[in-house]
Amino acid sequence: MFVNLVGHQGGDTVTWQVTGFRAWLLQRLTAVYIGIFMIIATPWFFINGDTLDYQQWFSLLTQPIVNVSVLLFFYAILFHAWVGMRDIVIDYVPLSSLRLFLLVMVALGLFVMTIWVSLILLSVVHL
Repeated sequence: MFVNLVGHQGGDTVTWQVTGFRAWLLQRLTAVYIGIFMIIATPWFFINGDTLDYQQWFSLLTQPIVNVSVLLFFYAILFHAWVGMRDIVIDYVPLSSLRLFLLVMVALGLFVMTIWVSLILLSVVHL
């Protein structure tokens, strides 16, 4: 028995839709993480950002806690963007075919950005 993200229990079906309250909650949770990250990172960047060169940035991003927090920050932004853009398209695009096209394009663009950010940030981690 599986529990899907819509909130119904199903036998052999798993639905990965995030709708209603769960989408609202995930939107708020990502906003909280983005806000906390910005509150911590912005003063640090204003204090240290001008004096750091490439090698110092590279060594900073090789620290696992920094790398993971930056990666989660970008994932939160991308997921936040997906929920927001999805809601806008669903609410304001009346044609089903155009809505589907726009949702696929947004999803594809965000997926490409997710892969791109992941490859960049994971390339500096030495396991």
